Amino acid sequence: MKKITNDLYIFEYDDSKDLPNIGYIRGKKESIIVDAGCGPKTTKKFFDQLKELNLEEPKKAIITHFHWDHTFALSYMFIKSYGTQYTYEKLLELKNKYHNQTTDIISDDLMPLFCYKDILKEFGKSVIKIPQIDEIVQNKLTIDLGDKIVEIIPVASSHTEGSLIVYVPDDKVLFIGDADLGIIKEGKSFYDPIKAEEFLKVVKEIDFNYIVPGHTGIMTKKEYFN
Repeated sequence: MKKITNDLYIFEYDDSKDLPNIGYIRGKKESIIVDAGCGPKTTKKFFDQLKELNLEEPKKAIITHFHWDHTFALSYMFIKSYGTQYTYEKLLELKNKYHNQTTDIISDDLMPLFCYKDILKEFGKSVIKIPQIDEIVQNKLTIDLGDKIVEIIPVASSHTEGSLIVYVPDDKVLFIGDADLGIIKEGKSFYDPIKAEEFLKVVKEIDFNYIVPGHTGIMTKKEYFN
């Protein structure tokens, strides 16, 4: 766990197994996470580190988009989840297609082939529990954690439809998941310039000091736009 401010941490990304940054935001009433991670192994390590740091377990999770590395651990956390309608539908599609073989859900629009080896690292031969979203986010939503406001903002993204970013005004920290990345098809990344410009327009209007992308280190606003 890496501390950003007194109330914000990240469980840091690990490219060796496609693990994204998992954000942890602490309020006086409850705590919330941004994305859930890959699966049961990730969940155990994450909760063990919370315990070591004497941080309470989160009550809620904000899911930035449906991809497995940001969502599958949700099934092992037993907490309330927030996500878009698109994320809800895609996770349901994955659940309906999955019949105990990882290959059931490998396809360009659901799970690119390059994910296969990383899924095996997390789950081995175990059955995958595919989670569902509890509350649909349609427009900008504010959650009060107790003296700590969290803003959930839907954004356009080349990476996938149904993306969310998360802003913590008191700490001036912005979590963006993979919203600034391209869509990956046949091992290559493609950007939609219109969606990318719409995304940047939203981000430029947010008063943040630090930004947390999905799969890289924390950056200042200046570093990010450079």
